Amino acid sequence: MEVSSRELHERVLAFCRLLRRRFVFVVASSADLRRPNGQVQGTLAWLYSAGVRLADAVVCRTHEQLAWLQSRYGRAGVLIRTGHRVVEHPPDRQAYPEKTTVLWVGRMHPLKQPEMFLDLAERLPKESCVLVIMRDPAHEHLLQALRARATALANVRLHEDVPWSEMDGHFARAKLLVNTSAYEGFPNTFAQAAMHGTPILSWRVDPDGVLARHGIGICADSSFDRLAAAAEELCASDLKRTELGRQAREYARAHHDVNRSAEELKALVRALVGGREAA
Repeated sequence: MEVSSRELHERVLAFCRLLRRRFVFVVASSADLRRPNGQVQGTLAWLYSAGVRLADAVVCRTHEQLAWLQSRYGRAGVLIRTGHRVVEHPPDRQAYPEKTTVLWVGRMHPLKQPEMFLDLAERLPKESCVLVIMRDPAHEHLLQALRARATALANVRLHEDVPWSEMDGHFARAKLLVNTSAYEGFPNTFAQAAMHGTPILSWRVDPDGVLARHGIGICADSSFDRLAAAAEELCASDLKRTELGRQAREYARAHHDVNRSAEELKALVRALVGGREAA
């Protein structure tokens, strides 16, 4: 029987309480805090809220999540940003991988809306569009439909279950990362793309307004027409993509270095083990 991440959270909390162990809840998606009882449904949905309130610490990925945690649950959280290893770029620009693709990366789930990326690919017939999907057995029927449609588009390549060791190559070769999710937390793909100097184009998701505020990409505010227009503009302008990419690298190195995130997590664990209050 498949167990959701929210049900797992409730079970882990119960286990920790039984054994008198510390429990840290890490917010995965902003919907975990914005919606009543997260995304849990049913008569025992209240257990989710109880788990958030009873956790020894709650780790948030964005300032928005910290605010929602405070307003909905009346407690402070600990900000530990999504981390990724710092990508060292060669001093000679000619040694950089050539950026030639428009990239989409995500798991096969309705909320990720990969079919919208195929709609975008139809609007960009001269661009090489790459779709990297992590399969989900619960949505195999959606993947079958996506495969059929992707095969029919000459400018689309579909890759399934790409090993982590090969993902850097996809981000390094991308001139643009596209996100079509209905909601997220802070996507790992944003940190990965930024580390590789790849601008981000998002249909809706813009945690803490980072895309415009740090000049690393564009948010279309839930408009497909704006998404397509922005994609056409960025694909046509090497100068604009280069500037966004430069700012993306600077932002990622300053905020999403995995070594910093790891040290912050270690500090939180030490505080909890030592019995001190963690936020």
